[in-house]
Amino acid sequence: MYLIFKKPKYCFYLFQLLFLQSLFEQVLKLFKQRIQINKINQFSKFFSTFIVFCYLFKKLICFLFFDNLSKLRINLQRQTQVKRIYFKKLMSSQINAKFTCLVDFLSQEKYDQSQIQLKLSNSLFDKNNSEQFIQELKKYSQLTKLALRLVLNQLSSDIGSILGNGFSQMSNLQSLELILDQCEYDDNINIIGLLNLLTSCIKLKYLNIQLNENKLNNQRLQNITQNIQKCKDLTDLSLNLSECWIDDDGVQILSGIITEFQYLININLNLSCNFIGAKGVIDLGKQLSQVVNLKKLQLSMNYNHFRNAGIANLIEEISQCRSLQYLDLQLEKNKLSSQYFSELSIQFLKFVNLSTLKLSFIQNYIQDEGLIEFGRNLKRIKCLKRFIINIEENNQISYEAIFLFYQRIIKIRMLVEHFINF
Repeated sequence: MYLIFKKPKYCFYLFQLLFLQSLFEQVLKLFKQRIQINKINQFSKFFSTFIVFCYLFKKLICFLFFDNLSKLRINLQRQTQVKRIYFKKLMSSQINAKFTCLVDFLSQEKYDQSQIQLKLSNSLFDKNNSEQFIQELKKYSQLTKLALRLVLNQLSSDIGSILGNGFSQMSNLQSLELILDQCEYDDNINIIGLLNLLTSCIKLKYLNIQLNENKLNNQRLQNITQNIQKCKDLTDLSLNLSECWIDDDGVQILSGIITEFQYLININLNLSCNFIGAKGVIDLGKQLSQVVNLKKLQLSMNYNHFRNAGIANLIEEISQCRSLQYLDLQLEKNKLSSQYFSELSIQFLKFVNLSTLKLSFIQNYIQDEGLIEFGRNLKRIKCLKRFIINIEENNQISYEAIFLFYQRIIKIRMLVEHFINF
């Protein structure tokens, strides 16, 4: 049995030996009538020992040579992989550049990098150094990926316009991260002047804009969306707009741009800690349902005001995205009742190709009956492979209900990974 399952190659050699022995016995039967029996017995013993010796010798050679050769091949493969990883790191060190100080960037003399990361938080931008900053950035002719972090900066309208107009000449950008959390603008700003960089980014595929903790009225949101719409070939869009004083009208303005992108596959939208009600959530769901090629959706709507009906309508609209495979939905502290929570699982049954589902319902009003019913319906999702749920704090749930919920979850046919946090 060991040879059959562990060493099939040697099992084949053994079958060869048995075949030769049986053939030899048949040959002996033919010559028994004409040759003396004693001589035949001596010859048979000699021949059989010779075959056994050949077999053992071949087996020894296989063990000593072929096994070592396979081990040598594996070691060589590992060495080549290590060399490739080292070569990639070496190349990445040549094409990537990271700066955490404006002075260091302005004194840089190498301009062959294609990826630049600028963490310039709390930097003092005035008209002179902002123009010098743009002139230095223009020297990177091979730049395709740019990450710019300007957290806690005071940007006047003039400086924003200078930076935006300078960025707009970088037509080869394919990936852009713009982090402008907690920035202070004067009353006449268009954040807007800074977002002029998107006007000529024709090749842009990945866009990540973070404007957390900035007070954005509807006019500013309108200007922001008008600049984002110019990137027609986007496949990945990430917008982080938590604590930005956005209401239902603001959500309607933001969600209106989603359907403008024909090739959009991944969406990451963070609208936590705003003033969004049921109307804004319904408008957002309707726009998301029209994204035909959407495969991955990360939606954070924590600490808003839309409650039960808004959540049910949101999931119902998202379920119309037939190509959706990955859904990360965070709905913490939205006063979701236990009855509506159980009904949400019925909406999840409408997802045809959903393989990964992540849910967070912290600080809602969920009880035992809602949790058990949620698990009963959820186990009917056919394609689900990964399931993560976070439902702790202020939920009146007993250990018995948690156990019953777990028993139903593990019955999902294709489930390979699950994590339940209570």
